[in-house]
Amino acid sequence: MIFYLLKHLNIYKDRDEYIQIAYIALWECTIAFDPKKGNFSSFAFASVRGKLINELKRRRKHEERNEYKEVAASYYETPFIELVDEWERKAEEKKLTDLQKKWLFSAIRGETLQEIAERNNCSVAAVKSWRKQALKKLGIKRKQK
Repeated sequence: MIFYLLKHLNIYKDRDEYIQIAYIALWECTIAFDPKKGNFSSFAFASVRGKLINELKRRRKHEERNEYKEVAASYYETPFIELVDEWERKAEEKKLTDLQKKWLFSAIRGETLQEIAERNNCSVAAVKSWRKQALKKLGIKRKQK
């Protein structure tokens, strides 16, 4: 069953670790199984599959976060003026509006939404709207808190 699930879920990287996770999940099934609720093999199959899928999701999220950090780290090595030039080029290329550009370059300087709103005599909600549209045009997805 374990090797079938590994093959079915296309798990080829870190195979030994996933086998270990599956064995632990199977052991947990022997403890949690209630014969009144059904067949052990069905229960074990669903439980082990669920554990493997959860681990795949957890590792994918971890890889995405670390990839983002590696990209961000490369920006820290780049001189600030080059970053601004690069973002100016991207802003023109993606056809950002003047308001979206205001948000972008203010954010690069480290200004808060409140500071941007005060400087432009508008609400924070308006600045958030500029941000949302700019990020959408630039193809950047924000992390949800």
